[in-house]
Amino acid sequence: EGFVVYAGAVPDEPPPGLSLVLAPDPPMAFELRVGARAEAPAILTWAEDAEALRFVSFEDVHLAAVTPLAGAGRPLLETRAGPALTFVERGGGASLVLGFDLERSDWPRQPSFVIFVRNLLERARRLEAAGGIPPGPLGAPLRVPAPDGSTVRVTSPSGRTATAVARSGVALVPVPPEPGVFRVRLEDERERFALRALRDPAESDPRPRLRLVQVSGAPAEAGEAAAGSPGQGDGPWLALAAFGLLALALEAAWATRGRRRRAPPGSGSSARGEPGRR
Repeated sequence: EGFVVYAGAVPDEPPPGLSLVLAPDPPMAFELRVGARAEAPAILTWAEDAEALRFVSFEDVHLAAVTPLAGAGRPLLETRAGPALTFVERGGGASLVLGFDLERSDWPRQPSFVIFVRNLLERARRLEAAGGIPPGPLGAPLRVPAPDGSTVRVTSPSGRTATAVARSGVALVPVPPEPGVFRVRLEDERERFALRALRDPAESDPRPRLRLVQVSGAPAEAGEAAAGSPGQGDGPWLALAAFGLLALALEAAWATRGRRRRAPPGSGSSARGEPGRR
């Protein structure tokens, strides 16, 4: 597994890992059909969300000729003549096919081409670091490239084993949700290795994500159980709150108490405390 570059002729079967095909000869380039040459096609759109085209722009790129690509895969670069760059992903790897000659284009003289090559090398390095087996989340099956009909045996970090038979060039081996290095062995071949969740702190944490307990006959989350059900252990706090409210009420009553005094009998004062008039 690694990064293989073809120019013109390609083999009948794609290699494992990542491959780049430049200006393939007709009529076929792996799973793609190579069409008739079209001169000076205008570039219409490109897939900015594709990993290979991350930070890559074709705004000022010109192509002298294109042999449009058709068939399987995802077109990443569209011209008036048809797709000029297509990404094909398969169980044993992936291929990027360019339907034009780089020597008849000004793209290699632009910074975006350097970024494009860097994106491909980063993907190839990640695939090689994973032993040629695409990485994935905890518990996801291992996609092991293998000849059809061959048996693949996988040993997990804890020592558990699982096997699967390859179909269409790949064996889907179910593995337990364990972080670490999985040992992969094919029939009469060298041992490979697959990685799971070594760089993700959240997924590398094997501790349970959720713990359920029984409280008052009903299931509850661990956080709810730790806090306790309503009415348990709240007595002192409720009494303190009630005492505080009572103290506030007494203070308000004292601050607004009436200061008027009742007039003596026969003084003739009015209800407002003013001297009486005859």
